[in-house]
Formats: sequence, C-alpha cells, structure tokens
Amino acid sequence: MAKKIENRIIKISNIFRTKYLIILILFIGIFNFLGTTVLPEDTFLVSASDIDVYELFILANNERKSRGIKELTIDTRLVAAAEAKGNDMIAKDYWSHYGPNGESPWDFIINAGYDYSYAGENLAKDFSSSSPIHSAWMASPSHRDNIINSSFENIGIAVVTGEFQGKETSIVVQMFGTQQEGYSDINPFIEEGYILPTTGEVEELKPPSITDPKDGEILNEAAFDVKGIKREGSEVRIYDNQNELGNAVLVENEFVYRKTEKYDEGLHSIYAKSFNEDALESDPSNVVNVTVDTIKPNIKTDSLECTYLETGLEGRKYTFSIEIEDNPVSVKGIYEEADIEFMYKDNLWQIQIENDSSLFSQLSIQAVDPAGNIDEAVISGEELNSISENVQNQGNITTKVNKWIVDNLLTRIFTRSLRGRVNFLVAFLMVILLSIEQIVLSRTGYTNQKSNPLINLTVFSILLFSSLIGSGGEIL
Repeated sequence: MAKKIENRIIKISNIFRTKYLIILILFIGIFNFLGTTVLPEDTFLVSASDIDVYELFILANNERKSRGIKELTIDTRLVAAAEAKGNDMIAKDYWSHYGPNGESPWDFIINAGYDYSYAGENLAKDFSSSSPIHSAWMASPSHRDNIINSSFENIGIAVVTGEFQGKETSIVVQMFGTQQEGYSDINPFIEEGYILPTTGEVEELKPPSITDPKDGEILNEAAFDVKGIKREGSEVRIYDNQNELGNAVLVENEFVYRKTEKYDEGLHSIYAKSFNEDALESDPSNVVNVTVDTIKPNIKTDSLECTYLETGLEGRKYTFSIEIEDNPVSVKGIYEEADIEFMYKDNLWQIQIENDSSLFSQLSIQAVDPAGNIDEAVISGEELNSISENVQNQGNITTKVNKWIVDNLLTRIFTRSLRGRVNFLVAFLMVILLSIEQIVLSRTGYTNQKSNPLINLTVFSILLFSSLIGSGGEIL
C-alpha cells in the first residue's frame, strides 16, 4: 500500500510539473507578445516621472566627493546638448553614441556653444527612477570613469521621452565637459528660427563680445551689469532671449549695460550687437546663458527625523534626516565644534552622530544652493534629545546590511517596466512551487529519481537571481 501511495505521489508530481511548466512558457510567451504587438504602447510604458536629473547630479557629485575629486557644476549648454542628443536619438530611432549620419556627441556639445577641451557621454534607457540608473553606470567601468573623471568640470543631464524603436521610451543623456580656456570667436547663437542678417554691409561690422557675466553662471542677484568689449560701431545694443533691452553705455572700447528693472527668475540668454551711424548692424556677439536664482533653500526643521543603529559597546549611531527645499548642492553642519557634511538620500539630507549617552549637543545647519543662496538653522540639544527619545531602532550591523540588500533588491524590482515586474513575479512563483515540490519529494525519499525537480529549481533560481540583479533598463 505504501509503495502504491509513493508511486502515485511521483506520478502526480510529474504531471503537475509538466503542466505548470507548459503553462508558464505559454503565459510568458503570450504576455510578452501582447506587450510588444497588440496591447497599447502605454500599457508597458516605463514612466520618466520619477527620473530626477538633479538627483543624478547629486549622486555623481557624491561619488566624486567620496574620492576627493572636485565636484561638477551644471552648465546649461551641456543640458541643451544632452536634450538635443536625446531628441535626435528618438527622431532617428538609433541607440548609439554615434548617429546614422555620423553625428557624434561632440557635435551636439559644440552646437550648443560649449567649446570643450574634454568631453564625455553616458546614456540610459527604459529606467523609471534615478538611483538604478546611477547604480548601473557605476557598475560599468567606462561609465564610472566618466562620472569620476577629474578632468571634467561641468555636467548636463536631460531626460527625453518619445516613441523609440516601436514603443514609448525614456532616454537619459548625461554629458560631461571642460571648457577651453580663453575667448572663442565661434558664434554659439543657435536659437531655433533665428536668421542672421544678410543685407547691406553687415559682415564688415565686427560684433562686440560680452565678458561679464560669464556663460553658465548662476546669479543670486536679480540686478546685474552686462559688460564687454566694443569692436566696431558707434553703439551697442543688448538683447535677452531675443528681446531688445536697450543701449549700453560706452567708455572707449568697453560697454556697460544696467537694466532699470530686475531680471526675472530663471534662464536668460543675453547677447549684444554693434550698430553704426549708417544703421548697419553686426552679427550677434557670444551668447551668455545666465540663470537668476534669488530664492534661498528652506531648511524645514519640523521635518527632522531620527533612527539609530546599535554599534555594540561603542553605543549607538544616530541618523538624523531633514527635508531641505530648493535643491541645495551643499549642506553642512557643526556639532560639538566639529564640521560634518550631510549626504543626500531618499529626498532627505542625512548625517550620522555617534552617541554613547542620551544627551545631545546643539546642531547648526547651513544649506547652499547653486547660486550661493544660504539658509541656516540651529537645532538645540533639547530638540535632538526629544526627537531621539522615540526613535526607530534599525537593529544591529547585520540587520542594517540585510536591510540595505532588501531595499536595493526591491528598488530594482519595482522601478522597471510592467513586463519586467510580471516576468520577475512569475519566476519567483516558480521557485516557490518547485521548492515546495522538492521538500515533498525529499520527505518521500524519491529525490534521487528522474522526477527530481532540483534541476528545474536551479534553473529558475538562476533566472530569478538574474532578474534581481538586472537593472531593468539599458545603458550605453
């Protein structure tokens, strides 16, 4: 009787395994077929809504800071070049650093008015959040070399979404550069629809050149002077975003323009033209892209949170997290007369303080944005003590490491496309079912029979692991 029961268990197991393997293959095949040919494209769209270019900028600079490399600054021309490259890839449907007609990354950078001595490019597509993109780039030696290359000084990042290779896709372009020293006579004025004058004797009148402010500067004052050198002509006229502002004051071969009203917040493309008494005008001067940012960061002291990590005999390591608005590039603090630097993670700025007692000292915080606007706040020791009384215990070091692994795996699972998530869940379900079957058969003593599902379990475990470590997108 026992022998018959065991044989029946094996027979049922064989039939069951065969059935669900066939069903699995059919399901994955049909699901992926529908996802690429039948269902609406936006059914499986990888949304770009959570891709934050500023977070990618911060992550890149954190890598450089941790290695003692000078941090990158955002250059609006590189941002324009990155956006142009992304749009070109979507328009011409290619996934490469070089276009079908020989277009190179350097062409887009030069066309944006950035005269470089060093330049580089990283690409990514089919991601839906910033952190996995940065992780994928850092896992690739060539992409990592761009991010931590000490020769680079500037960065520009853009996210472009459109129909690409038959489906809606989000492409991320990250461009790096270092500008050549000295003034370049290359006319970088490339505004769409602008036509250079072609009548009269304009070509004989040399354009002026703007020397101040500098291209790419971020200013924290809404009123600033435009200065430069007049080459020819009897007057110099200043323009902002193709709108005429007025005539500059001439002092010998130099000019100065001071606007009576303040400049609006945001990006301004300023250039100048020379005119003479015969009403002849020159070509536009060099274009200076300036961003006005007078809004200082906002340290939200009421958002301060705290967790701690047991560190054994040394006491506890407390992590304080705080929200700071207006995208600061640097947040520093002073605690017990020691300078400490905040790190950006999960949309919060964080520091760690080791404390072997329950008493905290005063914490001073200073946040600085790209324009140099500063906000400062002081949190008393009493406030820190109050917040730390009901903190969440993160556990010991082992628990912390395990939490980091789980968090990163969950990020990789849930930041990919719907198709990727479904395929992962199917593989995960198969591992569970095959594991249960292996346990049942091992208890019957038939794990050494041909019906043993251990090989299938191994295969699906490898597929599951590959799905977990996969980035969910593609880099180039």
